[in-house]
Amino acid sequence: MIESIAAYCDDRQTITVDVSRNFYQGEAGKFYLEKEDERIEECRIRQIENKQNVITYTLETFEPVEVGKDLKIVSEKGYQAPLQYRLITQKKFFDEMYSYDGDDLGAVIHGGKTTFKVWAPTAVRVVLEVEFEGKMTCTIMNREDRGVFSCSFDQNLDGAVYQYLVHVNGQVHAAIDPYGKSSTANGRRSAVVDIEALRSRKTSLISAIEKYTDAVIYEASVRDMTIASSTGSKQHGTFMAMVEEGTRCEGEQTGFDYICDLGITHLQLLPVMDFMTVDELHRERHYNWGYDPAQYMTLEGSYASNPNDPAARVHEFMTLINKFHSRNIAVNLDVVFNHHYDVGMSCFDRIVPYYYFRVNENGTKSNGSFCGNDFESRRAMFRKYIIDTCSYYVDVFGVDGFRFDLMGILDVETMNLLDKKLRSRRPDIMIYGEGWNMPTALANEEKAMIDNQSKMPNIAFFNDFFRDHIKGSTSEFEVASKGFITGDAMMIDAAKFSLAATSHPNLYHKFDSPSQSINYVECHDNATVWDKMKICCANEVREIRVKRQRMMNAVVVLAQGVPFLHAGQEFCRTKNGYHNTYNMPDRINNVDWLRKNRHLDLVKHLKDVIALRKKCDGLRYGTAKEIADHVTFEKLGTEVLMYTIKDTLIENTPSTLRIIINPSRNDVKLKSASKCRCLLNAEGACNQEGDVLECPELSVVVYQCY
Repeated sequence: MIESIAAYCDDRQTITVDVSRNFYQGEAGKFYLEKEDERIEECRIRQIENKQNVITYTLETFEPVEVGKDLKIVSEKGYQAPLQYRLITQKKFFDEMYSYDGDDLGAVIHGGKTTFKVWAPTAVRVVLEVEFEGKMTCTIMNREDRGVFSCSFDQNLDGAVYQYLVHVNGQVHAAIDPYGKSSTANGRRSAVVDIEALRSRKTSLISAIEKYTDAVIYEASVRDMTIASSTGSKQHGTFMAMVEEGTRCEGEQTGFDYICDLGITHLQLLPVMDFMTVDELHRERHYNWGYDPAQYMTLEGSYASNPNDPAARVHEFMTLINKFHSRNIAVNLDVVFNHHYDVGMSCFDRIVPYYYFRVNENGTKSNGSFCGNDFESRRAMFRKYIIDTCSYYVDVFGVDGFRFDLMGILDVETMNLLDKKLRSRRPDIMIYGEGWNMPTALANEEKAMIDNQSKMPNIAFFNDFFRDHIKGSTSEFEVASKGFITGDAMMIDAAKFSLAATSHPNLYHKFDSPSQSINYVECHDNATVWDKMKICCANEVREIRVKRQRMMNAVVVLAQGVPFLHAGQEFCRTKNGYHNTYNMPDRINNVDWLRKNRHLDLVKHLKDVIALRKKCDGLRYGTAKEIADHVTFEKLGTEVLMYTIKDTLIENTPSTLRIIINPSRNDVKLKSASKCRCLLNAEGACNQEGDVLECPELSVVVYQCY
């Protein structure tokens, strides 16, 4: 409860004042706007609203309020309050007047000079506090056009640490730089980085994909992949451990060598941008996936060899990207632009309060992310921030794509503008995300969700239809439900739709293009496939469940669309039955390399399936028309499905591909009208010719017919 009064500027000539009922029962007959030159303007009371603890007065000013001035509201009884720039920042005209399109925000080194710029239109004053080579300086920044504050130094301040002291809404906020490229441990200070020197180290892929469906995505966490002692790495849970060569567990590959040997095209990293709840100086105390963002252009310090050395995280991440590129593996980043860990702690709200976060009609914060706040992607400067941040990682590090967490919180226009900007730089860029309809304060037609896929033709989405009908529903409350591969024969038609990337124009239509369908049965969220099967297939012995796991891995890779695999899925990864393990200890989340060694046959099988996908154009159609022209399905009884791809090329040989998917407990055998060669069976790649198509129980078999 306020002690006396609080005043908010909510439009050009609209001020809202809350007067506590403890202060003269909340009654006031007059209010005055006091300006910086001590001039006084009486405001007209337009509306009075009685509330439980306050009386709210809506005032109208004679002249438009001038943003960025130190203004006060004074009541007739002499009490006063600083005028806070609140809902005015959410108005359309605010962006029109103050949005800035320059590419020089943050600390920029050029020509031996270092320039600092920060966008803070509602601030009265901004002071830059810089520490360089043991010397601290404080400089009042100059206010320039469109609310940008700036100052320059005639020297290269690479490695300097700094923060902004922002005088806004009657308070002084210490804030790190939203455009800061690195920081000290736990984000206490931003750090200057010589970006041009860093950019010179960037390498590119040897080859790039022509279309999304040429990709095979493998999702992994930097920490999970390398934290276990069985990884055999010198360091654990760091960028450098992720690219350490020659690591072994009982003589078998782990880590970097293992990933590179799978045959994948894209490694998707769980968040590597700075997140909050892991203490970077004592990372062993806490675990977190990283969906609690703190900084965006700054990388996570717990993944660096020295969190207090701002250069370490930057250069080591560059090394990670370059090493995977040297093995022709692209790197995609999982990004979290839907919410911030904490509004009050965020540099966004400390620098421009009330601007960056979405509000409901009643002025409360939108919470469609269920994290307490939603970013407002329609605000010009946050839309610019998303685009600038992604462009930074592409231009400087050579990042190859982005997976958007809770993309349905963001808006269609922002995603299309991002796509246009990045595609102009990288025609092979990948942009995809979670297209769920989130309950954010945004009209459905504006949300970047699956239902609006036709408005975003170059954006891909995680296909929950595929997931839920191949594996079975995935939520914690539906873990006992089955899908086609886990034994529900009633799902056979849904399996057809799924294998066609739900984009076949004559079948169930979810996407306009197979390139929009990210096909998966497992990701970091929810129970692993193996853990789910312990419940939904509880009546089956372990050997049977292993066969179902192998089938699911194969179906993900052989389906039309874009295959997506979660690290460890290929060897029955378990998280001990837990679903949401975002903050559970390493013993739950770590990749178990000993378990991998027990399932080398499954790993080999996945490698063979990926290799087959790459050989066959018909498994990678990029348009719905191609699928309609070439892909058909036939039921072999009630439980077995034959997926046929006609008139395709396999290593330049015209062929028909017949894929038999048999999740039943009966073997299948049928005569072929033409000569066939078995390319893949339950053991993996093969080369057996004949005129009979055979598929044993619980297996996927692929035949080339010619």
